[in-house]
Amino acid sequence: MKEFKLFVIFLLCFLLQSTVMQHFSVLGVSPNLILVLTIVTSFFFENYNGLILGAFFGIMQDISFGQVIGFSGLIYMCIGMGLQFLRLSVYRDNKITLFFVTALGSAIYALMLWGLNFLALPLSYSAGEVLMSLPVSILWNYVCLLVAVHFARKAEGFTV
Repeated sequence: MKEFKLFVIFLLCFLLQSTVMQHFSVLGVSPNLILVLTIVTSFFFENYNGLILGAFFGIMQDISFGQVIGFSGLIYMCIGMGLQFLRLSVYRDNKITLFFVTALGSAIYALMLWGLNFLALPLSYSAGEVLMSLPVSILWNYVCLLVAVHFARKAEGFTV
């Protein structure tokens, strides 16, 4: 996949996530498109573009909407690195595997973001609230991941 096209896709998803997707929330949870793209590009493509762009757009997300700059970028980068290693040891063309990878990525993102913010800021929400919204977040991200994988299969460099 060409780097410029991938950058444009991440940019479009960043803009969609920050504008349109807020209106499609279920129980106050909207899909995390940057996380979904980071999972798809890190899990199905051999290069490190997914974790690099995930880190970059995570920092952009923190600059635009976060209270502390760098937490989301760091988390996306960690998830991308972990998936680069995991991709070598699992069969990737299985929807159950994709569900567990999405669940793992969503849980890591939500809990690490809460934990880092807990250490840096006085929070008005607890870990229990994060855990209660996690199932909806996992399902939303999984649906978006299935759509993204469908289109990514047509891209050059897609591996199963």
